[in-house]
Amino acid sequence: MSRIKVKKFGPIKSGFDTNDGYIDIKKTTVFIGENGSGKSSIAKLISIFTWLEKSIIRDGIFSNKINKEGFYTLCQQQDIEEYFTNETEIYFEGDLFKFAYKNKTFSVEKLRECENYKVPKIQYFSSARNLLTILATLKTVQINLKSREISIDDLGIPFMVKVLTQEYSDALNSPLTKEGFALPIRDSKLFFDKGRVFIETENKKISMACSCSGLQSVAPLLLVSSYLSDYVKKDFFKRNEINSGIESGIKKANLESEFERYINAKMLTGDARNSNLTSTEIEKIENILKKFVSSRFVSIVEEPEQNLFPSSQRSLLNKLLEFNNEICENSLIISTHSPYIVGYLSLAVKAHEANLEFAKNGETEKQKKLARIVPQESHISVEDVAVYECYADGSLRELEKSHGMLCDAHFLDRELGEINDRFSEIFELEDM
Repeated sequence: MSRIKVKKFGPIKSGFDTNDGYIDIKKTTVFIGENGSGKSSIAKLISIFTWLEKSIIRDGIFSNKINKEGFYTLCQQQDIEEYFTNETEIYFEGDLFKFAYKNKTFSVEKLRECENYKVPKIQYFSSARNLLTILATLKTVQINLKSREISIDDLGIPFMVKVLTQEYSDALNSPLTKEGFALPIRDSKLFFDKGRVFIETENKKISMACSCSGLQSVAPLLLVSSYLSDYVKKDFFKRNEINSGIESGIKKANLESEFERYINAKMLTGDARNSNLTSTEIEKIENILKKFVSSRFVSIVEEPEQNLFPSSQRSLLNKLLEFNNEICENSLIISTHSPYIVGYLSLAVKAHEANLEFAKNGETEKQKKLARIVPQESHISVEDVAVYECYADGSLRELEKSHGMLCDAHFLDRELGEINDRFSEIFELEDM
């Protein structure tokens, strides 16, 4: 389990005041709070450090070559480079490495060996993802969606949206859109045909650009999530992917001819032992592949609720949890303003607890009824969840858990209580 500690960074002042300041990153981690309270800042830092760790393992960069200038550059790509102060402290403990920024100095420490490390496919879903609809109306980006040969750098598009555009292009061209990709708003479906994105609702097709804002927000989020979730589950040889990192690693190890025999044997028979390679040669090749083949999905989502009615927020969250549950090493990180997201997450936790009890008692009919309330694929254990509330004063606290439930999870109740209090104040004024 990874964890992060942040102090004096942008809107985050004192940070988390328990666990020595460390925030534990669980399978599902949610940051909720007001605007400008630091939710997205922490999520962005998590994505940066997770990528750095992955890059070290892949030998794309070396730990002793990572300096503060490189770290600043990564923060600049995420638009948080102006948040540093003279007192900023940031620590991140990943699966294998510990990163530390203090006194304007950046350091990396190896924690353990990487024998069981699973390379992540990391996707940051920026709240600016609606820009993809606008981009798709531009000729240069339409060409990019088809051939990916046209750069969009000169359009001034945020870096994380550019990255998402590449995955969105691949997802649109995948089999997911051929029969229509289901979206959680009015039984809509997404289609991609001849370089254009269409939405079908009530047997009528309209272009994505003419669809509602909720569909423009949720479509790239769900489509890319589904695509990447499927991608990391596929066997390497079904991906038809030999990237430059693999080629470089094989060449560095002087295994070019051996790798060709290895690939042919795997493709033809499914067994590398039919390649006439020694066990040592096979082991060397597979160790290289492990470094460059993503086998888990790290999804980091800003404002999943964006432009969505509460019931659509519930459907969206259930799908994100379903993708997250497909591989035990997957992880989902959310920054949100919406109390509904936390409420529906609590519902998924409660459904998990109830399902375990029904299964123990052999109550299959209750399990079926429960699955209609919360799909079983979206159930999640309370031990795999952490929810942190970010405050305007720059502090954070974790929501407590009791009897297998998130306590104080329904922020909406607090807001409704505030509304009722203000109604009472108005009534009192009228009676004066």
